[in-house]
Amino acid sequence: DLDYVGRTEGVATIAVPMRREPSPLHDLVSLKHLTNVFRALRPEIVHYGTPKASFLGGLAARWARVPVRVMTLHGMRADGLN
Repeated sequence: DLDYVGRTEGVATIAVPMRREPSPLHDLVSLKHLTNVFRALRPEIVHYGTPKASFLGGLAARWARVPVRVMTLHGMRADGLN
């Protein structure tokens, strides 16, 4: 699906595998991958939305010194947290 979205929207995409549930080893691998991607791309802004992506993406973006970091919490899991 990610490749399709990239082609139809005309944007570059990079897949970073991460598990939905806590998994310390896999989370560290995903965090390292995200940090490397952000350092290589030097984005001006990073936006993340799911709880796991927000945690890992927020840490990686901060470590990569991305100046603007935006979190939008949405989805079925988020609705159940209230």
